[in-house]
This record gives sequence, C-alpha cells and structure tokens, in this order.
Amino acid sequence: MARINPSVVQEILGRVIAYYTAFTLLPGVSVPGAVFLSQAFYWSRNSKTKARNGWFYKNQRGEDSWESETGLTPKQQANARKSLVEIGVLEEERRDVPAKIWYRVNCERLLELLADQLDEGSSGSGCNSQFFPLVDSTTPSGQSGGQDGRALIRPKGKSITENTTQSTSRNKSEAAKAKSHSGPESKLTRAEMAELLGQQRADLIARNYGSNKVGVPAVEEMRRTLRTWNSSGAERG
Repeated sequence: MARINPSVVQEILGRVIAYYTAFTLLPGVSVPGAVFLSQAFYWSRNSKTKARNGWFYKNQRGEDSWESETGLTPKQQANARKSLVEIGVLEEERRDVPAKIWYRVNCERLLELLADQLDEGSSGSGCNSQFFPLVDSTTPSGQSGGQDGRALIRPKGKSITENTTQSTSRNKSEAAKAKSHSGPESKLTRAEMAELLGQQRADLIARNYGSNKVGVPAVEEMRRTLRTWNSSGAERG
C-alpha cells in the first residue's frame, strides 16, 4: 500500500493555528485559555480594532468565529473567557440589540502579569516562552502574521517541541552561570542575581521576537511593543 505524502494531509487541514505558550504562565490560564487570548491578542492589532479603542466583536460559532479560528467549542470558549476575565487581561461588554459580546485585551494588565511571571521564572526552572503569532486567514498555510503584517515562516526542521527543548537547555545553562556567582566570595545579592536571570530570560524572549537586543534593552523592547499596540488603539478611539 502506497504511503500518503504529508503534504496531502496538510492541504486538507488548511491553515495552522499557533499560540503564545507564554500565556500558559498566566495564573489560572490553561492551554485553551492561552489559545483564546492569543487569538484575541491577534485581533487587537487589527487596524479597525485599534480605531474602536481595542474593542472587537466575534461570534462563538460560524464563519470567522472563535470556533472556526481556534477550534474551541463554545463550552471551552466560556471556560477560557472566565479565566481570562478573572485575572483582568480580557474585558467583555454586551452591546447592540440583540446583545453581542465585544472583547478587548487589557494590554497593561497583560504586561504586568507577564512581567511578574518573567521575574518568577528567573530561577531558570520555569516554562519557556515560544512566541509564534497566530496565522492570518490570508497567509499561506504554515506561515504566521508578523508584527508589521509580513509573513513569518517557521524555520524548516524546527518544531515547537525542539525549540522549547533547546530553550530549556539554554535557560538551565544560564541559571548555572548565575548560580556560579552566588558563592561566599560573590558580591551579588539575591535581588541582583534574580535581575540577572530575568534579563537573560528577556534576552531569549527578545530573540524570539526577532530582536538582537539583550539585557535591560530587551526587557524595555518587550514592554514598548505591548504598550505601542495598546496606546495606538487608545489614541484612535
């Protein structure tokens, strides 16, 4: 029996839906919640959404719905929304007649929680962030929309699992280096060592964003990116 080429299966599957695994570090957020937030974050960057001060509308089911874009059932969506609303990263508002639920990502709160998790994860044993934006329905299968609207192609032969494993090894190595400075003769305080590890983790995140900045500039770039997306919508609203 002839073996079926994977490309045939890929054509049937259609576009790839990726998500920001860093969102699973948020308190109480599971993988479905991270998928939902990633898609909401994607739509927050839409020009029309920015013009509405960050608000956008999407059905649970049907064409261009949460279900069609993420694969989450209405029940999974409800659970995901509840967890995101509880920590303040997702805002909901009922409008129109009949009532529709409009959504907005609170980027300030999201940034605050991500920064907290970044600090907590500076021990080197935390989960690693892999930033793969959700793909736009207009981009070819296997590609993702970049921050500037250009397609981001995932490197061939590099799976998310493989990248995560490599990142974990780098983080453990960085943690070991930092701990080597914490001997009796070291002048680094616990706070300084935590800051060092946090900056190393930020370096990794910056590289996943496509930035070559390291240390404090890497942290600031990540924060500026989130602030820019949030403030752009506020100014146009």
